[in-house]
Amino acid sequence: MIDTNWQEMIIDCLKSSKLNSWERNFMESVTGRNMLSDKQKAVIEKTYNRIMAATIKIKIDEEITPTPEHNLLQVKFLNEDFRKSLLRILNMNERNMSTKVYFEVANIDAIIAIATFLTDDGRTIFGDFLAIELKPVIGDDYPGVIRQMRSLDTSGYGIQNANKRSQILQTLGVKAIGSKVELLVVNEFDNTSVINEQQIRDIFEANGMKIVTIAEIETGMKE
Repeated sequence: MIDTNWQEMIIDCLKSSKLNSWERNFMESVTGRNMLSDKQKAVIEKTYNRIMAATIKIKIDEEITPTPEHNLLQVKFLNEDFRKSLLRILNMNERNMSTKVYFEVANIDAIIAIATFLTDDGRTIFGDFLAIELKPVIGDDYPGVIRQMRSLDTSGYGIQNANKRSQILQTLGVKAIGSKVELLVVNEFDNTSVINEQQIRDIFEANGMKIVTIAEIETGMKE
């Protein structure tokens, strides 16, 4: 029997729809051969690499899909008044000091860094952090959203290497951040859901999570 690795490569190629007729005939002709020439191995390897590259590209294209509604929510967090309004709703004293925002870190939609104090030389130290999940609409899909939020980990921005994590935190003036994503910011509730808005809010509260709407935040900016 031919080497297992070559056999597996041939089988993977034959499973693909990316083979042209010559390549398929060739792969079928070398399947199960006791020996392969260097030229045959070169053809198998070249074909296999091309198919794998095409497969990876398809997967990436599927994952990178446009999310305009979601993107519009993120843009709102570029406004510091918007961020501070959210902090007031959460009874977090922003102390009229600055905040920063980071997007898509460790698969988290937004992280607000909150200034905790100023040093004697005027530097701002960011020691409090608020990790946020964003959804344009929430409704009957709420169980999946809760599971998603539970799966996210903000510890060290998801950096597993301790030295790398320390470097990042130091660069950002960060001491540490929590490990849970407990805030969901939504644009609206789905009025076709089998349960109403208050019931969805109550379910999130029961799981130690809170929902705040864009309208609530923007209303707070006017006060």
